[in-house]
Amino acid sequence: MTIANDTAQPAEPALLTADETARYLRLHVDTLRPLLAQGAIPGAGKVGGVWRVRRAKLDEALDAGTLVPGQGPPRKRGRRR
Repeated sequence: MTIANDTAQPAEPALLTADETARYLRLHVDTLRPLLAQGAIPGAGKVGGVWRVRRAKLDEALDAGTLVPGQGPPRKRGRRR
């Protein structure tokens, strides 16, 4: 007889942290954070001051080709010292 474990975690969480999203997109988290702040990542929002991204929305954007990882905001070009 087997006992079902009702507390088992899902294989893939519905909400990803910024670190998990960065790994999923193969970006550095420092590259991802400005994109989150600009609203360039679909399904992203802050929960308790912490970025969370809905995996389903992220997958939809990737499948549709509307999200191109690695194309972040342009780098600031200031005067060199």
